[in-house]
Amino acid sequence: MTRRIAALLLAGLTVTTAGCGPDDKEAEPAPPTASSAPAALKTGEVVLDFPVDEADVRRCEILRGRANLPAGKTLVLGVRNKDNGNPERYFQVVEDWEYPADLKDWKGAQWFGDADSSAGQGFRVEVLVVDLALTRKLAEAAKTEGFHSPDNPRGATVAAHIDLHRVKGKGPDECS
Repeated sequence: MTRRIAALLLAGLTVTTAGCGPDDKEAEPAPPTASSAPAALKTGEVVLDFPVDEADVRRCEILRGRANLPAGKTLVLGVRNKDNGNPERYFQVVEDWEYPADLKDWKGAQWFGDADSSAGQGFRVEVLVVDLALTRKLAEAAKTEGFHSPDNPRGATVAAHIDLHRVKGKGPDECS
């Protein structure tokens, strides 16, 4: 038993025993005290986990992150080409944007140019916290007018941003 306890302690685990008599059974090890799960986010906090800053991206990539949004807010992804002189920002809502409480773990597709015409160019991506009611209006209008503007949506807060490099390729099947 002493070797097992020593091995468990070296592995960072805790062992408890009910007693030390010959009839006492050995207790099971407790789960590790340090968790590999990310710490809980504060209200209003948003994290972009993938891709990382300065990564290569293809025509489309699936961005992933975590959020703890206040009531009445949702997430919108914005992208701007830094190299072609176009001031337009192109926006995409994340999956399940209509249900902010479900965005604890979020993902969303973002496009980086048409075909491979923008390979070699740099892009700035922003994760925006936007009013839910405004996002509903913008998403509805986007069906006929597109979802782009030289400026972020009114009242949007930039929660995270990264710069990316466009390489050739279509991107993941989820983008199709």
